[in-house]
Amino acid sequence: LAVLPADQRGQLVARLAESGHCDIVQRQIGASPTSAGDLRALGRCAMPGQPGSAVVYYQAALAKGDTAARLPLAYALDAAGDPAGALRIWRSVPDAELDDSARLTAARDALAVQDNAAAERYWQQAKRRGADDWALGANIATGRKDDREALARQRQALQNQPEAAHFYAAAGTAQLAGDSAQSTAWLAEAVRREPDNPR
Repeated sequence: LAVLPADQRGQLVARLAESGHCDIVQRQIGASPTSAGDLRALGRCAMPGQPGSAVVYYQAALAKGDTAARLPLAYALDAAGDPAGALRIWRSVPDAELDDSARLTAARDALAVQDNAAAERYWQQAKRRGADDWALGANIATGRKDDREALARQRQALQNQPEAAHFYAAAGTAQLAGDSAQSTAWLAEAVRREPDNPR
C-alpha cells in the first residue's frame, strides 16, 4: 500500500476498514496515523467494540478537516454513552443528510438528555420498521407524559416481530396508562415467550 498515491491508498484503507480487515489497516497505518483518512479508518475499526477509542480517532480526523467523520463521530459518542455530545452533532447536520438510522439514534440521544421535543421530531422524521423503533416512540411519548400515545405506539411495536422484552415494556406502559388488564395480559405473554427468564 505504501507505493500507492496518497488518495488511492486512503480509499483502499477506508474500504479495508469498512469490510472488517482491521488487522491490515492497523499494520499499514502503524502507531502514528497522520492523515484524516487514516484516523477515520482507525475509528471505523474501533467500532463497535471500543467506541471511546473511535471517538478519539474521529475527533482527530474532524480536527484535520475531515467532515466525513462527523456522522461516525455521532454514532461513536452514542455508543460510548455520551448522548449529549452525539446530539450536538445530530443537531449540526441538516435533516436531509440524516438517514433513518441516524434519525432514530438522534431521537434516542435526545430522549436520553430529556429533550422530548427533539426526540419526537427526529422520531417522526424516521421510517419505523420494527418493534424497537415503535418502542422508542412509546418511550418518547411517555417522556412527553402522553400515556395514550405511548400505549398506541406500544401496540404498534407488538405488531412488528416483538420479543419478550417488548411485551414487558408494553406492560409497563399499559400500567402507566391505567390499563391494568392489558398490562397483565402483556406480562403473561412476555413470560410465555421467555418462561426461563421472568422479570
